[in-house]
Amino acid sequence: MKAINIILFLLYAVGTLFGEELPEQKVERYLTKASGRGYSGSVLLAMNGKILLKNGYGMADTEKVVPFKADTIFDIGSLTKQFTAACILKLEMEGKLNVDDPLSKFFDTAPEDKKALTLHQFLTHTAGMPDGLGPDEEMISRSDYLKKAFAADLLHEPGKYDYSNVGFSILAAVVEKTTGEDYEKYLREKLLLPAGMKETGYVLPQWDTARMATGYRNNRRWGTTFEQSQYEKGVTWHLKGNGGIHSTVSDLYLWYQALQKNEILSEKAKQKYFTPYVQEGEGADSSYGYGWSIRLDEQKHKIISHNGGNGFFMATMAMIPEIDFVVIASTNRNPKNTDVIAERIGLLMLTDLRELDDSFIKQYAGSYRLPSGSSFSVDFNENDQAVFHLDEREPWVMLGGDDSDNKKTAEQFDQRTTEFLKAAISGNVERASSLAGLPAAELADMVGNFRKRLEEANGKWKDLEVLGSVSRRKGTYYLTPVRLFFERGAEYRLAVWKGEALVDLRESPEGNTKEFEHQGGNRFYAESNNRTVEFSKDGAAPVLRITAGGQTFVAQKISD
Repeated sequence: MKAINIILFLLYAVGTLFGEELPEQKVERYLTKASGRGYSGSVLLAMNGKILLKNGYGMADTEKVVPFKADTIFDIGSLTKQFTAACILKLEMEGKLNVDDPLSKFFDTAPEDKKALTLHQFLTHTAGMPDGLGPDEEMISRSDYLKKAFAADLLHEPGKYDYSNVGFSILAAVVEKTTGEDYEKYLREKLLLPAGMKETGYVLPQWDTARMATGYRNNRRWGTTFEQSQYEKGVTWHLKGNGGIHSTVSDLYLWYQALQKNEILSEKAKQKYFTPYVQEGEGADSSYGYGWSIRLDEQKHKIISHNGGNGFFMATMAMIPEIDFVVIASTNRNPKNTDVIAERIGLLMLTDLRELDDSFIKQYAGSYRLPSGSSFSVDFNENDQAVFHLDEREPWVMLGGDDSDNKKTAEQFDQRTTEFLKAAISGNVERASSLAGLPAAELADMVGNFRKRLEEANGKWKDLEVLGSVSRRKGTYYLTPVRLFFERGAEYRLAVWKGEALVDLRESPEGNTKEFEHQGGNRFYAESNNRTVEFSKDGAAPVLRITAGGQTFVAQKISD
C-alpha cells in the first residue's frame, strides 16, 4: 500500500473513533449547501477503488419536477474528446494508423495547406484549425463538414496551441475512414462496451429520454441536447467527435477504472494519452495531452482533467491516478461551474482546508462604503469565495480593474460598447456589425430580436449605463459591464472585447459581480486581475482593506 493511502486510512480511523466529520461528509455538506444556492447536477467521488459519494442534487427538469439523480443522463460536452483520442490510440494499437500520420493519408482531397497536418497536431490542438464551423444545432453531413473544414483558413502555422473542436471532428472522420464504420459504432464496440459502459454515446444506447437532464441558462429552459441538435435525425458533424456525447457519472467512473487497469488502452498508449505536450496558452499552468488537460499539484501529483459545456450543461472529470482519486461532476444549470465544484471537492478531500465559519460570514457580509461615498456589497458563496456586487463605477474599477488598464483604451471601449448596444436596441444590424467587428450575418438574429426579448421581460427600455472597461491578460481582453434600465427594473450584460472584436456579450443575472478566492484567515485574492482584499476591524467596526495598483483603500461596513 502506498504511503499516502496508509496516512489516509489512519486519518479516517482516527476521525471515526472520535466522531469527527470525515472528508466525504464535508463534501456532502458542501454539495447540499450548493444545491440550496442553485446548483443542480450529479457527482461521483471515489478513492482507492471505493465510491465514497454518488448522488444527484437539485432538479433535472424544474417544470416537470424531476429531481437530478445519480443515474440522470447528461451532455458531457468536450469530455467527448477523450473518447475520440482513445479511438485513435486504439487504432494505433491495432496497427491501422500512427499518430504521426499526415491528413493526406486519409483524405486525398486535403488541400495543400493541410496535407501535412498530423493526427498528433489535431489531438493536441496545434494544427491551427479554427474552433468551430457552425452552430451545434445545424445538421451537416461528413462530406459537407470536411469541405468546410478543408476550405477554412488556418489560424497560424502548425505548432501553436489553439483549442479546436474542428480538429477533433476531423479525427472522428479519420476513425470512420480507417475502420469503414460509423464513429459511434466503433467507439461503442471497441471501447465503451468492453469497459461496461452501456449508457454512454450519442444515439446507440437504449435510453429512456425521460432520464435526460434538461439544460438551463440563467434559469431559462433550453431543453436537451438530444432535442436541440436533432439526434433523432442523426448526429451533426458540428458535434461528432468533439462534443455532445451523453453519459452518467457511473458510466464515466467505469471508464476511469478501465483506464486504471489498462483494460482498453495499453500502458504504452496511456503514456501517450496522458503526456503533457503543449502549454494551454501563454502563462497557463496546465498543458494538453490527447483529449486531456494535465498539470501538477503542490505534491507534484499529475492531475488529469477535462471539462465540457455548451452554455447550458457542464461536466468535469478530474483524476489523480497516482493516488487512485477521481471526481466526476455535472450540472444542467449555467452559470454553475463544475470545475469549481470538482476543485473544491479535491481540497476538502485531500487538504486541511479550513472553511469559513458562520460567525465570520455574519460579521463581514453586507454593504460597504468607500471614502468617496461610493458603495458596494459583499456576500460569501458555498465555495467560500467573497462575491462583490458592484453597481457603481469606482468600486468596480477598483476591485475588477487590472494594473495593465489603459485609461484611454478603457474609455474607447466604454464608448464602443455604448454605441453597439444602442445600435442593437434600435435594430441597426449594419451599425452593430461595424462596431462589433463581426459579419452582419452573425449578428442578424441577435440584433433583430434583442430589444423585443428584453422588453417582453422588463417593459419598455429607458437607458443604459456603462460601469467602466477593465483589461485582462495584459490588455489582450477588455471587459465592459453594462446596466440596462427598463420600466420594471434592470438587466446586466458583460461585453468581452478581444482586439477590435466583440467576442461575447454575457448575461449577468446576479448583476455585476467579482469573486475573490479565500487565501486563509481574513484575506481573499483575485488572480485574474491581481487584487487582494482583507476583512478586519477598526475598533469594533468591520472594515475592508483593498489593495489595488500599489495602494490600499479602506471601506467601512455600513449595514448587513
